[in-house]
Amino acid sequence: MEFHENGLLTAIIPLTADPDRVDNVCQILNACEHLPITIVIVFDSQDQIPISLQEVIGRRSNPTVLKQGLWMNPGGSRNAGLADISTKWIVFWDSDDTPYPTEILEMIKLADAEGADCCIGAFTIEVENQLESEIFIPSDENWIDSAASYPGLWRFAFRNSLIKDKMFMKYSMGEDQEFLARALSSSRKIFATRKLVYKYQTGASGQLTKRDSDYSELLFVFDDLYKTEKAIITQVTRLTGIMKAKVAISAIKRGSYSVKIRMISKIICRIFHYKAFFSGEIGNGLLFSILFKFKRA
Repeated sequence: MEFHENGLLTAIIPLTADPDRVDNVCQILNACEHLPITIVIVFDSQDQIPISLQEVIGRRSNPTVLKQGLWMNPGGSRNAGLADISTKWIVFWDSDDTPYPTEILEMIKLADAEGADCCIGAFTIEVENQLESEIFIPSDENWIDSAASYPGLWRFAFRNSLIKDKMFMKYSMGEDQEFLARALSSSRKIFATRKLVYKYQTGASGQLTKRDSDYSELLFVFDDLYKTEKAIITQVTRLTGIMKAKVAISAIKRGSYSVKIRMISKIICRIFHYKAFFSGEIGNGLLFSILFKFKRA
C-alpha cells in the first residue's frame, strides 16, 4: 500500500498509572493545545484511566489518541503508539519530562528546509526538581559527541518515512538507543540545532527502579548495536560505537556479577573474534571461574 503523509507532527507518550506522571502528561497536553501536534498517549496499565486525564483530553481541540494495554515495557508501548501514524514527523516524549513543543516545531521546520529526515536539538537537565544544572548544546557541525553522550530519544524528531518500517525491541533498558542507532543509520541527512527543545527531569517520583533482569537485557542491546555498527559506514558508526560502549559500561557497573561476567565475555569475544569459544557456555564458565578466583584473591 502506498504511504501518504498527513499532518505535521505526532508525539508518542508512554504512560503508567503513576499520579505524578499523569499530572505531568495533562500539563503537556495543555501546552500543546492549538499547536499542529497530534498526541498519542499509550496507557500501559490495567488500571482505570484517570478521570483527570480523560477530562483534559475531552477539552482538547487537537487530535488526541488514547490507547490502553499491558505491554510492561517502553518498547512495546511505543510500538503500539506508532501504529497507523501518518503525520510527516514523529517524536517520542517521556511522561515525566517537559518538552518544548513550539521550539520542537521550529526545529522541524528548519530540518524540513534543509531536506533532513532526522533532527536533534539541545536540552536542559533538572535534578530532583531543582533548577536546570547543565545545558548540552550540539554543534551544527559536530553533533556526534553530544548525541552519543546523551542519546535521549526525546531530543530527536524523525521523518515518518525514515522509521515507519522500524519497531522497538521489547526491552526495559536500552531499547531507545538500539532503535536510535538503526534509525540514524538509515538517515540521508541529520539536522542539528542549538535550539533548546526539551527538559529532561531526573530523580522524580515514579521513575523506574531497575531490576537485574533489566540490566541483563543490555547484553542483547550490546549485540544489536554491534550488528548495526558493522552494517554501516557513515558518521553514525562512531555514534553507535560510543553508545555500545556506554551500554557495556552500564551493565558492568550496575548489573549483577553474572551480568558483569557475560558482558566482559562479549567484549573479549568482539575484540579477539573468539566467537565460537567465548560466546558459548564453556567459554563463559571458564571466564567466570577465572574472574571469580581473581575477585577472591
